Amino acid sequence: MADLIGSTFVFIGRSGCGKGTQAALLQKYCTEKGCDVVRLGTGDFARERAQKNTLTGKWIKSILDAGGFFPSWLAGALMLEMIEPRLTSHEQVLLLDGSPRRMHEAEVLDDFMAHLKRPSVYAIHLDISEDESRRRLLARGRGDDTEDAITSRLTWFKTQVEPVLSYYGDRLITVSGEGAIETIHDSIIASLSLPTTH
Repeated sequence: MADLIGSTFVFIGRSGCGKGTQAALLQKYCTEKGCDVVRLGTGDFARERAQKNTLTGKWIKSILDAGGFFPSWLAGALMLEMIEPRLTSHEQVLLLDGSPRRMHEAEVLDDFMAHLKRPSVYAIHLDISEDESRRRLLARGRGDDTEDAITSRLTWFKTQVEPVLSYYGDRLITVSGEGAIETIHDSIIASLSLPTTH
């Protein structure tokens, strides 16, 4: 794992675990090591698509506004649509925040990376408790972070995302997502057997 060239890392964890924050820190680390990094957030991409005045855009917006979940085929299609135009070299490091969240999406991503002849995908699981997830989501005060929506997301993680963690097997890197942001980042770097930044 010490060679970052062409690596793909996906960040997985309960809502509020800090996927975006840790993906940004790993992006910074890889960039400082001279890597060309592509970091993509599924949520940001979906929200961007929801602003478009198209049938798909309106459908995506209706799902987001209701705090719902995308059908598996749509989530997989959006993931590939997001990645394809931005991945222009076999040497780029790809960081995905928010995908995959279902078994089908993980399989689609693996198939796509194999098609591109890139190395295996590794999953970084930021492990936080349900109580901590609920606390963080309520604290950030976003409009879609209602009690019902949070409960739904936690149930989704248990039923849909936990099987994905098992799917990755020895490609899964689990670190605690609770604690200081820099400490979590250092744990990720250590788990990847990479040189420390200090």
